Amino acid sequence: MAEPEISKKWDIESKLAKIVLHLGDCGSRMYLDKWDVPSSITQTDIADAVNMSRSNISRYAPDLMEWGFVESKVKHILNGSRKKTAYFLTYSGMEVYSMLKERRETHLRIQNTAND
Repeated sequence: MAEPEISKKWDIESKLAKIVLHLGDCGSRMYLDKWDVPSSITQTDIADAVNMSRSNISRYAPDLMEWGFVESKVKHILNGSRKKTAYFLTYSGMEVYSMLKERRETHLRIQNTAND
């Protein structure tokens, strides 16, 4: 699977990588056509999960969307009283997620080996 060029240089600890990893780990793609979506794919919950401010998410989301990795839709949030913007990985975003997930797993194996 060929990874999109722009993501090749991303460190797994970069803000962009953290956002993509979170959306992939949440399975955001499977909610794309659903009426109700979990709050974990909204700006506030993404920010909490990746330890960033919500303004950082709104700063990086347009780049991810421009590159074709993420799309957004206004959706009803499960157990919520109003609609919010939710973020979903595109097919290209899933490719990037797979590559980043593999890098993260390799990084964790190396760390665990070093700690043994």
